Amino acid sequence: MTESVHLIEALDARVERRSERREFFKTALGAAAMTAAGATALSFSTSASAQTITDADVLNFALNLEYLEAQFYSYAAYGTG
Repeated sequence: MTESVHLIEALDARVERRSERREFFKTALGAAAMTAAGATALSFSTSASAQTITDADVLNFALNLEYLEAQFYSYAAYGTG
């Protein structure tokens, strides 16, 4: 009879620890979410300004795409980059 009482007490203690752990994580994750939301809100407070894209930027982007394409085909054909 005492073994079953000890078993029940151990299980009750385990359930209590689990609920305490859940409450801790709820609180911690809630605080982390609020911190992240605050940081996000602060980062959007500055007004965004459009950047002018020059012809050199477009050509540089196209050149990088060509390099990427060449490396992709080289890897596909020969197995090396």
